[in-house]
Amino acid sequence: MVRRVQQKFKKEGAEAAFNAINSKAPGFADRDLYPFVTELTGLCVANGVTPAVRGKNLLDLKDQDGKFMIQEFVRTASTSPEHGWVDYRWLNPVTKTIEDKSAWIERMGNYFVGVGVYKNEQPNENTIGLISGSPNSDDTYLQIAYDLADVLNDGDNLRILPIAGIGGPKNIRDVRYLRGIDIGLTQTNILNNFRRSNERMGQADNKIVYITRLFTEEVHLVARNEITSIEQLRGLKVNLDAKGSGTSYSMRDVLKILGVEIQEVSMSQAEAFEKVKSGEIAATVLIAGKPVRSMTKLNPADRLHFVPVPYPAQLIADYYPSSLTHDDYPDIVPAGIGGFNGSWTHSFPRSANSRSRRATRNGVRLASLPNCRVGPGSRRRKHGLMPEPAKRHRQARRNRQVYRRL
Repeated sequence: MVRRVQQKFKKEGAEAAFNAINSKAPGFADRDLYPFVTELTGLCVANGVTPAVRGKNLLDLKDQDGKFMIQEFVRTASTSPEHGWVDYRWLNPVTKTIEDKSAWIERMGNYFVGVGVYKNEQPNENTIGLISGSPNSDDTYLQIAYDLADVLNDGDNLRILPIAGIGGPKNIRDVRYLRGIDIGLTQTNILNNFRRSNERMGQADNKIVYITRLFTEEVHLVARNEITSIEQLRGLKVNLDAKGSGTSYSMRDVLKILGVEIQEVSMSQAEAFEKVKSGEIAATVLIAGKPVRSMTKLNPADRLHFVPVPYPAQLIADYYPSSLTHDDYPDIVPAGIGGFNGSWTHSFPRSANSRSRRATRNGVRLASLPNCRVGPGSRRRKHGLMPEPAKRHRQARRNRQVYRRL
């Protein structure tokens, strides 16, 4: 619109340009978008939306915040490069309210021409909806979403809007179909399964793109002290967190591979802890980045502990080993104790060099105590029964050394 004014000014002269603006000729007014022209002295010569200011010197005009806006316009038009943006507050002709506005100012001979944009539209254009996880699950996703917002927010230029979701496969569907959702967090094994399912159906979904790896999550399987093996959960009630969550989806996959059938129940972790203590359910599981806030509140008086999760060969494609240590949970993991499992990762081929990458990829790690058998991905493969109690400490030390080499 500034260019249109300048072209008419050059071709037909100043009066023709001013008349076109003041009469709101086609192309010189569009709802709340309109040009205005003022002499460098501050005298307004053209304004089609606010006729009352025409013929008046506005050099001392202040906006609602006390800013000498016309003086700023003149300064911008008079200083190299003789154009630029100026922020101020002004009447919106559509809403009839004073709103934040930015005007593009350019010099035009002894005048300047400007066109303003009301900034109430800008936040919507530059806001990114980020679907994360459920606060009821003590989910890492939600905290990561707030961390991203804290780091990336840049006024009206960019705003990350964290949105509490369910997580897992639901976040993929929300990004794909839910209005206002632009980005989602999910586990890479779920995204890989989503891709593999489409490939088996001969379909390719190019509506979702992978952006980056963010963090690692561990599997926390909590039960009463008398339950020492995941096999003991067979046929019992186990909480897999909220329906549709990443925990629910992924643990069904893990339990199926391990051949352990359970009675699945769904509830918050706070409720599940109480039901595990009372014996109403056998265990609860949560996939989240350690240390999980709700689990740091457990203590020896609760008589709860982390149960080992085996690491068979079928999990290697999507998981890496991991451990929960005394440093992570000092009240429920004794000093010197740590465990192993696997973690979600991308489906990179496991080449000879893959061991040197270490188990630090994002996704989910399976965490357990040191007396579980070492998975087939390690150099020392141990299948069958756990070591004798007297050998456990020595075996755990060897296991930790083995897994450091991955």
